[in-house]
Amino acid sequence: MQEELLFPFLSVRETFELHARLRLPPSASVDKKRRTAAFLISELGLKNVADSPVGRVGGFPRGLSGGERKRCNIGVEMVRDPSAIFLDEPTSGLDSFQAQNVMSSLRDLAMHGRCVVCTIHQPRSSIYTMLDSLMLLTDGRLAYIGDARDACPTLTNPADFFMDVTSIDFRSDAKEANSRERVRTFAREAEARGLGDASVKAAMASMLADADAAAREDGEGKGDTKEENETTTATTTGGASWPTQFALLLARAHKCQRRDTVGVGVTVLLDIVYALLLSALFRNVADDQEGVQNRLGCLFFIALNLAYSSALPAINLFTAEKYIVIRERASGAYTTSAYYVSKFIAELPRLLSRFVFCVLVYWIVGFNPTFARFAIFVAIVLAHCLAAQAIGMVMATGLPIGAALAFGPATITVFTLFGGIYLNVDTIPEGAGWVKFIDFIYYTFSALCVNEFDDSSMTFSCDAAARCLENGDAVLELYGFEDVRVSTQILCQLALTFGLQALAFRLLVRSTSRFLPLEMDPAVAVAAAAGGEEKNADADAKERGTRA
Repeated sequence: MQEELLFPFLSVRETFELHARLRLPPSASVDKKRRTAAFLISELGLKNVADSPVGRVGGFPRGLSGGERKRCNIGVEMVRDPSAIFLDEPTSGLDSFQAQNVMSSLRDLAMHGRCVVCTIHQPRSSIYTMLDSLMLLTDGRLAYIGDARDACPTLTNPADFFMDVTSIDFRSDAKEANSRERVRTFAREAEARGLGDASVKAAMASMLADADAAAREDGEGKGDTKEENETTTATTTGGASWPTQFALLLARAHKCQRRDTVGVGVTVLLDIVYALLLSALFRNVADDQEGVQNRLGCLFFIALNLAYSSALPAINLFTAEKYIVIRERASGAYTTSAYYVSKFIAELPRLLSRFVFCVLVYWIVGFNPTFARFAIFVAIVLAHCLAAQAIGMVMATGLPIGAALAFGPATITVFTLFGGIYLNVDTIPEGAGWVKFIDFIYYTFSALCVNEFDDSSMTFSCDAAARCLENGDAVLELYGFEDVRVSTQILCQLALTFGLQALAFRLLVRSTSRFLPLEMDPAVAVAAAAGGEEKNADADAKERGTRA
């Protein structure tokens, strides 16, 4: 792909070794996989940055240069030692020097028996001399295919020449008509000469010759070393098992989290700041009517604040990672389920900062002072954070980042209206009553209220001139929470989390790139098979003659 889709906090060596362990078969030893990664680092000219983080372009952390990142991107796909490599504009966004380095690496790969196919626009002349074969496409039609050295006049910059003769000039109607006619002439001439058919036949002849040579080498190489046999096995069998994929991906996620000191640190810092802010505003809440209002306001702010601070980071963090995962999934590095389960588990330690938030707020504000109710308070908050995080994952997997960042807050705002404080749940219009059953804020706020006020010993002093809520039951009845059960609300939160995570998983599966299968022409397949049978028959006859 054009984009360098790599995890920025991993080094080049860690990236290659991870993909070697994911993509090479279990029969290949760990030492063999490490040597494969080391060989790729050397082959792609990345020795001097092998232990440097890949980094982000113009962001944190700083890492490889553009050309080095391109070569690292190529190296990830080289782990299985493919015989053919297809690249989409590998020099885009690079200066001429870095472009030269990338193409030199690709030339070296081609010299080691691999077929390298790439699209490239206006290469410098030194890059053009590296090309063996050239295909020119113009206006969707074939204009030329053949030897690159025969396509351009001498003493002419090839890229400029090709752009001049194959581009359509839109500056005026007359120039557009002339350029279109020129393009059609090239296309008609290419078709009349049968350049495409001739190229295919030449390629098939070369492929059959290579297959014949490989078959002979295979027959003669039965005494190969264990290492060579291991290499052959590595390129012809599947990758790691599901448990191994899960373990490797979980380790990668934890490693990236530990190194993302800014991202993780900001999250923890914000939780502590919000906890101290609430503690300062609502500390030592009184047992009077103002205390009732303060308790309700604090509980609802907790639900609202944690909704935003759990959903939005999930959107931000995963949208940056999603396209890397799509690329790795498309190339068969691992299964979506192994990644998603590891991602979910890797995010659980982030809930520790929520626990710190609960400890500070609960005891400083002065909520119902029993340890059992504090434990239930923590359980409600953690279930709430999981549900909010799941909503963020649905947005991130199903929408582009801009739309996800817009719809995420909008969704939370809508749920806030049905959360129970702005609109009494008993007065919700009949057609909209179903919303509360998918409203994680309603589940949280109602559960927090019941946990706080469902206590027969809780009473509040009254001012005779004002409306009086004498006890917790009166508060719950006022808000329509008198029949709410905390355990039911927590279970509903967990069920909602499971359903949303399952939806996010399905959306991620659907977003994985799909490709059309490559199928050989039946006539060519028959000819190839017949040729192979004849060669096998000749070989058998020769062997029988030798024995005789």
